[in-house]
Amino acid sequence: MEEPVFSGLLTLSGRRSRRSYVMVMLWCLAFSAAFLYAAAVEQESWVWDLYVAIAIVLFVLHMIALAQRLRDVGMAGAFALLTVTPFIGMFVILLFAFRPGHRGPNKYGRDPLHDPLLGQDFR
Repeated sequence: MEEPVFSGLLTLSGRRSRRSYVMVMLWCLAFSAAFLYAAAVEQESWVWDLYVAIAIVLFVLHMIALAQRLRDVGMAGAFALLTVTPFIGMFVILLFAFRPGHRGPNKYGRDPLHDPLLGQDFR
């Protein structure tokens, strides 16, 4: 069975499935939007400072998830830095959100959608 969405999110190794990556991306976007709305309504400087701190944490979490996703398709996680490039970044995010990963283990770890105990693929 596929691993839970947030498992391994704080590690810099391993692979991430498409579904898990999209869920992390949507969670980061929703959480960021909610805090942005709260900061815009409140208009206090400390709320904006808190929003910036949370945005930085969410950016780092998203970069880790994207690096894991890139490893699932067989690329080095360092390519995640392409997302900070204007216009190219959104293309990279969308491309790897929907590109299928390699079946079976690769040099970055085991397949996140294959259960070796059951011998079953969850694709």
